[in-house]
Amino acid sequence: MNRKFLAATAIVIGGFLAAGAAWAQDSDGRGANWGAHRGPRAGEFWHNPRIVKALNLSKDQVDRLEAIHIEYVRNMIDLVAAEKKAGLDLHVALRQARPDEKKAKAAADAWLSARRAMMYRNIEKRTAVSAVLTDDQATRLRELGPADRQSGRGPRPDENPEHHPEEDVL
Repeated sequence: MNRKFLAATAIVIGGFLAAGAAWAQDSDGRGANWGAHRGPRAGEFWHNPRIVKALNLSKDQVDRLEAIHIEYVRNMIDLVAAEKKAGLDLHVALRQARPDEKKAKAAADAWLSARRAMMYRNIEKRTAVSAVLTDDQATRLRELGPADRQSGRGPRPDENPEHHPEEDVL
């Protein structure tokens, strides 16, 4: 029973690691070149002059949104690194000929904690961005929709195979 449990746990955690590795690839700009300039993305609507005008954003609002974003990117670099290290530790713990269940569970807990920290930081950024906007601006931004929030310099989300819909929401 214990071997079956460890094998099942290894398979499930391996699936999570594979999904995490796929998510971290450079295709969404968060891999090795995360932070490199690639033009405004859906989450950086304040870089699009058309949207700035449509929302009537003040210079102060644009500056605050940019500061929130820069702080977020800096934090996420550290959080992504911590998540990758925890994932490696988990991988090492499970690759042993006879994995120690307590060590593997501790490594899994550390990896899950790192993932949770990343999600919480995402929530904090989204709420901080939302707090900069007036109620009317937030409503108007939602009415524009994800396709309208794009920079206009690339394919629309429905035409872009690398589009990540989770980034379309504030």
